[in-house]
Amino acid sequence: MTPILAVLLPLVGLGAWLVSADLMAFSLLAVSLGLIAWGLYRRRANAACGESKNHKEA
Repeated sequence: MTPILAVLLPLVGLGAWLVSADLMAFSLLAVSLGLIAWGLYRRRANAACGESKNHKEA
């Protein structure tokens, strides 16, 4: 019985840690995708207004 507990208890702790890490990873993924979407929106909005800094003629 003791060897089983010695193997299972750390796995339960690892599982609990991975659940919290998973929630943090999904939060970071959502924030990253939001920033990418915002950047693409701003790039398209600037291009539509003719204010693109990359192709502005001197």
